[in-house]
Amino acid sequence: MNTTAETLQSAIEFAVDSHRGQVRKGNKRPYILHPLSVMARLMHIKDSSINIYTLACAAVLHDVVEDTTFTANDIEEKFGTRVKNLVLGVTEDKHITDWSLRKKAYLEHLALTDRDTQAISAADLLDNRRSLLEGLKSDSQFWRFFIASPKM
Repeated sequence: MNTTAETLQSAIEFAVDSHRGQVRKGNKRPYILHPLSVMARLMHIKDSSINIYTLACAAVLHDVVEDTTFTANDIEEKFGTRVKNLVLGVTEDKHITDWSLRKKAYLEHLALTDRDTQAISAADLLDNRRSLLEGLKSDSQFWRFFIASPKM
């Protein structure tokens, strides 16, 4: 699939619809601001091995499979195999219920992916850390939202 500006517009609209009603943990801002921020961070990359619109589509859709009812097949139908593969490359396996094991599996998987997938992950991590700093400014008890409870 040839990814164009029109495809990116569709991906943004799909992400907005997919995340409608969701809010960020801790600060209660509309969730869609996060994928849009991840996408914006990646738009400055000049050395991507793929079409910048493909990278931007995957970035704005990066949490759809993980955090909504939509599937990888839905992404592939609408935006193509490459976008789907990039999204899956940054999707954690929610079947792994132990937080530390899930994060370890994600990092092991990420090490085997391409630079474009790793760039999306890096932009995601960067935006998540920015959100943490903002949360700490407004709520001294902000960390209570991020305590991982061990599974018994």
